[in-house]
Amino acid sequence: MSQLSIPNLSELLATLAGQKLGDQDVHLNVLDGRYAPPIQLQEENTTFALGIGGNFEIRVFNSDDDVDEDGVLVGAGAEGPQAVLRFQGGRVWCKYRLQVGADLSLGSVYKRLGLQLTGNQAVVFSTYRVHAPHERVSEVIAQDLAQLPLVFSLPPENRFQPQEAIALQVQNSLAVQATVQWVDLLAGAFPLIQRTLALQKVTGVVLGSNLSASFSLSLADQFRLVVVRDRATTYRVSYQKARSRSVGGTVQAGVQVALSTLDVLTGLVNELMTQLTGLGRQKLEQVVGVDGVQKLGDVDRKLVQQAADRLFPEGWNENLQQLQHRWQETHAQLKGILTKAAIARAQAGFSYEYSRVRTNELVLDLSMPRPTLDKHFAALRNFQADALLHSRDPFQVHTFLKQNTLEIKQAWGFSLGLGPWTVSGKDQKQFRAIEQLNERDQKKVSVLGVRVYEAGSGGWKRGETTRYGVDFNAAMDAFVDSPRASDFRYGLFLSWEEEHRTVRKPLSEETLSEWIDLATLWRAMAPSATEGLVQTLQTTLAGAEEVRFSCQLKIEPEQFERLLPELTQPQPDAWYRALGAALPYWHDYPGRTTVAERERLYANLWKYYAEHPQTSPQHLARIAADTLQKAGFQALAQREGEYARNRNAAGEPYLFGGIARLHPQVFRDWEQFNLGLQELQTGIAQRRPYESVLRRSFEKMEEFWEQALYVRTLGFYLLERAETLPFYALLQRTVQITYRQGGAEKTWLYGA
Repeated sequence: MSQLSIPNLSELLATLAGQKLGDQDVHLNVLDGRYAPPIQLQEENTTFALGIGGNFEIRVFNSDDDVDEDGVLVGAGAEGPQAVLRFQGGRVWCKYRLQVGADLSLGSVYKRLGLQLTGNQAVVFSTYRVHAPHERVSEVIAQDLAQLPLVFSLPPENRFQPQEAIALQVQNSLAVQATVQWVDLLAGAFPLIQRTLALQKVTGVVLGSNLSASFSLSLADQFRLVVVRDRATTYRVSYQKARSRSVGGTVQAGVQVALSTLDVLTGLVNELMTQLTGLGRQKLEQVVGVDGVQKLGDVDRKLVQQAADRLFPEGWNENLQQLQHRWQETHAQLKGILTKAAIARAQAGFSYEYSRVRTNELVLDLSMPRPTLDKHFAALRNFQADALLHSRDPFQVHTFLKQNTLEIKQAWGFSLGLGPWTVSGKDQKQFRAIEQLNERDQKKVSVLGVRVYEAGSGGWKRGETTRYGVDFNAAMDAFVDSPRASDFRYGLFLSWEEEHRTVRKPLSEETLSEWIDLATLWRAMAPSATEGLVQTLQTTLAGAEEVRFSCQLKIEPEQFERLLPELTQPQPDAWYRALGAALPYWHDYPGRTTVAERERLYANLWKYYAEHPQTSPQHLARIAADTLQKAGFQALAQREGEYARNRNAAGEPYLFGGIARLHPQVFRDWEQFNLGLQELQTGIAQRRPYESVLRRSFEKMEEFWEQALYVRTLGFYLLERAETLPFYALLQRTVQITYRQGGAEKTWLYGA
């Protein structure tokens, strides 16, 4: 147990004689270090002098509106993490806070205590003791100081009452293990695999969705370890993000991840090679042992030829040893690609999540009984949670970053699970700027801008749940005195998801065709790659249930930076083509079943509407009918004609006249999107303060993110404008179908 020796303590406490803890005139700052240097600390039979660089203070909290600068004790109704002390009537807390500069001769203290610290800054130890309001201040403080734990070691249970806490605040690295589904990590890497390996005639792969990648994750920042005795038998242990300036030191916040094991990866690569080439390792070894291709059976010869077609786009001389060498070479290359891609994806995702954790928010929150805490406290004090998380000792994970578990169930976008960042409700919109401060009051800012819409079935959105949205990502890499729009890196992510329960009703040809159509619209698939794909998917998904489809387009910060100047020069004709191409797929009507046909037929109709915005939907329907009739699409022309005569005619969400009526602000919203882009570009070029740029830019741009037609249009438009730029091939476009079949979860994956 630590003990503090403070000169003249008795004289100082005498000034508080007669006062009770509950008295309203009790000062919050009862004692601080300026009254009593030097302070002595005795730990494990060794005495250390804490000179002028140390600071010790005592504070009394007897009112709900008293403020604890360290954020451990909060008001009863305050928002924030659960693993903190909350003020309760009828109780008073005394806080004992020791701040020690790392430049003092305390290295031996830390080493003796097993503390492994990073950086040269102050360390803060705090203890919160609970008392009754009628107790006398001088007696309580004298009693507490005689046996003060200060977080160097856990106090005995009989001296650690419910609703008491100990805390350690320091710059350090929090190390934990986290798992992410491999299929989510692979989604972003799949286009790279196809390009790098030059695989031919590959339409997709099916993988088990239960395969997880385990990562060793390190978060480097200012953290606060808080241990609260929650109840008589339960302790709450949390790591909170701390405001670094309260203890000094320079924060070099960062996230580092490393794959913990490659065992699962090896099996995954074997499975991928089997599907990508049609030839598995075991079959390969069998056929290589045969003396020449001509001596193979018909089935094996066909497998070998299929593998050769995909592995040798330049042509193959029917040498089986050469085939084996290329297969093994490709296997090793694929493993390397996946390893690097997985680490980069996980690091980017965790960094995105962590940059949006506010000061005083929980990074990791656990609860456990006393025996578990006793066993693992030394490691937890060093911000090492791995041993606990992988032990069989009883504990519970309440929060990890913004997740409720250390396993990330679904990863998409820039984050490793964007869901926790969105607000509740069907139409979800959120803009939030998170500021971090260092000891010089410099700022590093991350901005979250999300617009997500969720709808049930209806219209031409056929999923039992359809979700589409845009994530606008803006983040700074370094601390600066006054953040400007030019200090940020920006990215954009578009997603369309549908969920279907298919126990009683298998997915229809129409639904699958709509999915393929969207993938073609966002260029995740080339039209030439979709031939026969509906039938392939019907076979793959036979008997499946709980099917989830997603199509994603991701523009990384490096790409957005080069695309933004291009986008700020609007091309109306490109918008008209995009609006035409984005019209909904209509299964029974030629002219509406391919992206190219819709673009060709409807671009000029949108142009006419833009030039004549006062035209009524019925008149637009008549013009559309005439256009379609001349182009030879009589069935479509007939439906537009019916709508022109009767606005209540069926099919309004599909018809041009009906779509115009349902989107009366389409060109105003498009103009707002362009103004938002221009405002962002101007703010960057002129180095304007970010507060005056980012929110206004987001508010304007998201006007064109709130409708299904708009999100579909935006994906097509962004890709068309990027097509001539050097990085176009690097834009990530993926299709992912996750489904449950025979009790197992699987994923069909394709990317371009």
